[in-house]
Amino acid sequence: MKAMLFNRLTILLFTSGSMMGCYTLQASTLSVSQPSMVASVEAKNPLAQSRENAQIWIPTSLIPNYNPKLPVVVISNGKHLTSELTNKNINSDKDQILVITDFAASQSKSLSIHQMTNGTPETLRSSKTYAELGLRVGGKPDEKGVFKGGQYVQVEQYALPKDHSIGNKLMKYEGFGWESELVGYRYYYDNRGAIDIFGKQKHALALKEVGLDGSNYHALESWGMDVLKVNSSVGLGAPAAVINNKLLKVTDFASSKVNIKNLAQFSQIDLFHEQWKVGDKTTDLHTRFRIFPGSALTDVYTSTSQTIDNWGTGIVNHQVQYFESNETSTWCYLASFGEQSLNEDLLGMAIFYKCKDKRQIVVDKDNIAVHLTSSPSADNGIHYKFTAKWQAEPDGPNASDEFTQYLNNTLNLLNSPIAVSLSK
Repeated sequence: MKAMLFNRLTILLFTSGSMMGCYTLQASTLSVSQPSMVASVEAKNPLAQSRENAQIWIPTSLIPNYNPKLPVVVISNGKHLTSELTNKNINSDKDQILVITDFAASQSKSLSIHQMTNGTPETLRSSKTYAELGLRVGGKPDEKGVFKGGQYVQVEQYALPKDHSIGNKLMKYEGFGWESELVGYRYYYDNRGAIDIFGKQKHALALKEVGLDGSNYHALESWGMDVLKVNSSVGLGAPAAVINNKLLKVTDFASSKVNIKNLAQFSQIDLFHEQWKVGDKTTDLHTRFRIFPGSALTDVYTSTSQTIDNWGTGIVNHQVQYFESNETSTWCYLASFGEQSLNEDLLGMAIFYKCKDKRQIVVDKDNIAVHLTSSPSADNGIHYKFTAKWQAEPDGPNASDEFTQYLNNTLNLLNSPIAVSLSK
């Protein structure tokens, strides 16, 4: 009995000693690990005017010894700036570090880029942009196929059902939407292939409350309303091909799915259509929509599996004034302005595109359209932006010259991006 007890004590002491030794070994091998600075970058506002929510795009190729497997931290003037590792072209790797900040006129800022070998920065979502698809869960279709009951639940991924029909209330406001605090947009997620506008009476995110049962976004509410009658057009800025000199929307396709992301610096929707029929060919289409804080602009990128030589987009033709910018720089615009909102007041809409990509402007009964050339550097797709300004929004345009002033200021910002260089 004593021998057995002795053996147990021996084993216990040996085990405890081994454990103590193990902890001692771990403590002796650990050391404080600080994120290492891999580069210092200078970002300069080239304009003699201040700019809010300016985008700083830092190519990772600019950074010596950059490691794509390690997270990035950006510090400026002793302050941590939220950053996003992302891409510009739709199918490229995450080869850009995006930082959004304010600049005074002609101001330069020094940014130190660090990479963490131990630890991961907190995952953030922007509080100034939002994207969603609200899907009805728990409802049932009535005798007309219209869903009732249940609740709308936001989803991040969704495949369009084969038997989905227009107006069946399966999706909140008939599709998916995205917004900044300034404006909201929605894509009719069916075979209409058009984009609509939610104008805002106050600067705040609103989409979560739009389209709920019992509400009517076609009537003026405290947040705003649907301000655009789309008819048979592309609405505002929906992508299209050009066949026989007319826009061909994305209406005839085999299947579709959508991915929705709300990230630290922007909100993004990736829309996929399989076997889109374009004339005598079919192609898979990837469309990306992005919206950034403090901006009414939506960035649009497209990419296809088969080359489409002649692309187009445009603005619904409500028989009001339309006009173009001068083709003297990198970016150009096509715009319309007049009494064309569902609230029977003034609404301005515009497409911003690369001047070199323009083929021609074509106006028909449905669209004021710009035809564009695809670019191999843009994954055989196109890149453009669109925007809308409503009279009833805060500081909304009350006359054509006020809208033109907004367009020209936006054009100036697009043509003068923040310049980035590696500090010496």
